[in-house]
Amino acid sequence: MIIGAILVVGTCRVSTAIIKRFEHELLSINEGLEKAVRQRTKSLMKTRDAVIVGLAKLAESRDSDTGEHLERINLYSTKLAQAHAGQRRLDDPVVVESIGLASSLHDIGKVGVPDRVLLKAGKLDAEERSEIEKHPQVGEQCINEIETRLGEDGFLSLARDICAHHHERWDGTGYPYGISGERIPIAARLVAVADVYDALRSRRPYKEPLSHSAACKIIVDGMGTHFDPSVIQTFVEIHHEFEAISEQYLKPEMPVSSPLLNHTPALGSALAVPSID
Repeated sequence: MIIGAILVVGTCRVSTAIIKRFEHELLSINEGLEKAVRQRTKSLMKTRDAVIVGLAKLAESRDSDTGEHLERINLYSTKLAQAHAGQRRLDDPVVVESIGLASSLHDIGKVGVPDRVLLKAGKLDAEERSEIEKHPQVGEQCINEIETRLGEDGFLSLARDICAHHHERWDGTGYPYGISGERIPIAARLVAVADVYDALRSRRPYKEPLSHSAACKIIVDGMGTHFDPSVIQTFVEIHHEFEAISEQYLKPEMPVSSPLLNHTPALGSALAVPSID
């Protein structure tokens, strides 16, 4: 019996040692697999981001007047989303983290707009306006096709929201769907401000660039009609950061139309929005 007990104890010890060894080996294998998955995910994300920027640049290349528009929209949108979250007006970390890159696809639908409309120097007629107003839906359909093949993806959903709705207006008079207020996705409401600011500050065949002050006046005047009032409050709080980004990209030889250069507009005292100075 003593010998039997010794054998049992010895067997238990050996079994315990074997189990521990296998547990250690399994742990090492799991850690290796997790590392490989992380590396693979990182690689896929880098590839995805590169493809997105390439697609966005392809769309942008058709319009020679947009210049570094995508880079500026990325920076404006990111700054605005971060500040909006900082003021507890935005609680979606995906929007804050990804809006910059996602905003690059906001005008991808312009690949479907005929050159005669997209590149026209003068004012668009009603038919041409109808053509250009289709581009948000063209872009939305494009991203839908990508998501159908890849499966649901938070980033693609964000990009689709921006693409489809950045021309909607707070009062419901925008396009393509004519939705209003908080029915417009928050990311699209943020990018709408960035997009309009950049358009106002940029040269186009039919206009000269406006000064920062003049652009701000137009944007603030659109509070509650064109733009979400809370987003405009955030914009006013960080408008100097927009100016810094714009000045960084503004070409030295580019004259700026400054009818309001020395004007400091009152920005909605009823909403306690501070003045731009």
